Amino acid sequence: MRAFSNETKKLELQGYSCNIDSQAMKLRHWLRLTPLLSTLWIAAGLFYSSPFILAFFALVSTAGAGMWNHPFDLVYNKGLRFLSGTPPLPPNPLPRRFSMGLAAGWSMLVAFFFAIGFNTTAYLLGGILITAGLTMTLTHFCLGAWIYKQFRGITAWSTE
Repeated sequence: MRAFSNETKKLELQGYSCNIDSQAMKLRHWLRLTPLLSTLWIAAGLFYSSPFILAFFALVSTAGAGMWNHPFDLVYNKGLRFLSGTPPLPPNPLPRRFSMGLAAGWSMLVAFFFAIGFNTTAYLLGGILITAGLTMTLTHFCLGAWIYKQFRGITAWSTE
């Protein structure tokens, strides 16, 4: 039960309501899909040292930050959920969307450093971004949501 409680706290950090019967708790494994696809896209950008791949990811992530559902959520909502027999993903709460915007800006910064030939800096910053994405994918801890709550003066583990 302790691990479940810890996972609940991390989802609540992202802004989801995690009562006993909540949709977020039922779909908690599928909520990892967008961070996983984002991390893989960023890793491809780093592997190829490609400002284009990273800038295009920034565009997609910006769209995710501005909409209730990230474009990657459509992969699940329009396809995978029918195979898994599960309901659609809930709208992304503001802390999670803030994190998507942060990832977009960070990815654009990495793209910029690749574009001007500062590859070492780009790899270092990109590695930090991948680490944040993997952390969210594997543990549900969202660094961007945590930063959002710090800026808002909200205790890290409380809900809004």
